[in-house]
Amino acid sequence: MYIDLGVNWCNTLSLYKQTPLAGQDENWQVYGFEASTLIQPFVEKYFSWLNGDGPEPDNGLPPSGSSTDLARYAAKYGCPQQAGDAMRKCMWKALETPLSLLKADPRLNDTNLIENRLSQASIQNGKKMQYNFVPAAAGIANEWITLWESPQQVIRGGGLNIQKSFLSPVTVRSVDIPSWIKSNFVFDDIIIIKMDIEGAEHGILDTLLNDNQIKMIDMILWECHDWSGNCGKLRERLLEANVTVWEEGKDYNGFE
Repeated sequence: MYIDLGVNWCNTLSLYKQTPLAGQDENWQVYGFEASTLIQPFVEKYFSWLNGDGPEPDNGLPPSGSSTDLARYAAKYGCPQQAGDAMRKCMWKALETPLSLLKADPRLNDTNLIENRLSQASIQNGKKMQYNFVPAAAGIANEWITLWESPQQVIRGGGLNIQKSFLSPVTVRSVDIPSWIKSNFVFDDIIIIKMDIEGAEHGILDTLLNDNQIKMIDMILWECHDWSGNCGKLRERLLEANVTVWEEGKDYNGFE
């Protein structure tokens, strides 16, 4: 099982293939979670394409999840190549039309749809390769939360779980990831989790460690955020539990 928490523009959906655990087995189930309502419609179409159910989507935007990623495209638009305010403002202007077309799909922000997607884990376990998209945030409770986003923000970092004056609030579902894993998978499963969820990794991993469910996890691929907890201590706890930890930017590239 490969669980991508924070898929953004789908750059890391095949990241599990780079790990030693991938082997030659094609019977992987990929589960992707994304909370940003402006990104979700693209992800929905992308997962359908991966499953052979539609064309590859193209919204006219670079699939960037940070200012550094966005700067990779700057030269093509005649913008400064340094990842700073000048580059961002130039790129936002150059991409004004496709950014204006980003709209949320209310159908995806539905409890029944999300619960149905989550339930596929127990149904599809061990079956043929499948990509499963869950349009929700990753957390430690099944609840509604407030996310802050804008079209400009989602191509330089995605939605945020902290309030910013230049962003608009949206209400989205959050899923209790530790409980979902415990209910749908077993210790014999190979489970890789990629996490880039703006600090929520601390609550999820602390819960898995404290409940001794971390033994179900074989690898963590993450970008850890120190402003939400002590990444050094959390990493030590994971290693003590024999979980392999890969760091974004060091052990793998978060941008494909």
